[in-house]
Amino acid sequence: MDGSSESFQVILWMILGLTLLSSEAFTGSFHLLFFGLAALLMAVLASLGITIIPLQLAIFTALCLATGVLVRERMKRRSLDEFALGEDAEWIVDRDFAPFQAQDVSYRGASWRASNASATELKKGQTVHILRTEGTTLVLSQPVETPSSRLLN
Repeated sequence: MDGSSESFQVILWMILGLTLLSSEAFTGSFHLLFFGLAALLMAVLASLGITIIPLQLAIFTALCLATGVLVRERMKRRSLDEFALGEDAEWIVDRDFAPFQAQDVSYRGASWRASNASATELKKGQTVHILRTEGTTLVLSQPVETPSSRLLN
């Protein structure tokens, strides 16, 4: 390939990476972060001479998966470290949970699976204890008695 074509590929990967990273600022979910980092790494690799497009796409896919796994594991570990498992952490429910239902939630900026471990329905806005984690699942208790919830009863 000629030099202008290689430069064009580098610029395209950089634009893609910066666009994805900029878009991440609006989503806050960290999903686009993985793709943006992988695209910027591909810009570096393209500048080093990897110019075969199918190879670039294969490496980009592998980088997306690798950065996704590494960053997500680090975020989950950090979130787990933020509360001691021996003591109950509290969370305000952001959606209704039927008894024993599990669903995807956002907890401290990271995506988690949360499971209602009680026979009581959890309503949006209630405060619950996080009893423990089971892998990547937060196990939730029945609602916590708060001064405002006692006034309502």
